[in-house]
Parts: sequence; structure tokens; C-alpha cells
Amino acid sequence: MGLAMTPRDRHLQIIDGIANRHGITRRAFLKKHSHCVKTAAARYEMAHRLRDMDLSWPQIGRLVSRHHTTVMHWAGVV
Repeated sequence: MGLAMTPRDRHLQIIDGIANRHGITRRAFLKKHSHCVKTAAARYEMAHRLRDMDLSWPQIGRLVSRHHTTVMHWAGVV
């Protein structure tokens, strides 16, 4: 029997899927100071998908190594 995925692994898998759908890599997705349209759209989708999974803004921020207010800005709530 295989090892179970941790919640973090599941969340990173979701991020990878969103990044792939938008034609970018996870590295590009997490790159600081990237303002291209594809990256912005992927970040917006990621923030909303993870919030729909009941993650808090600080939890999402820790997952992507950003302050929670940065993630809130990606989602358009500030």
C-alpha cells in the first residue's frame, strides 16, 4: 500500500494543476514580482480554489511563501 498524501501535497498538486492549465510552471507561479496575465490569472484561481477548500488566508500564504495579505490581493479581496 502506498503512502497517503499529506494535505500540503494535495494543495501543491492543485497548484500544479492550475499552473499547467494556465500554461506556466509552479516555479513561474511562485516567482516574486511576476505580473504577467497568465500568472495573475493562475494566482487568482488558486486563491479562490484553496479558500473554497476552507483554508485560511494565512494558511494559503504559508503554502506559497507569501504574506497572507499578498494572497488576499491576488484574490481581489483587498
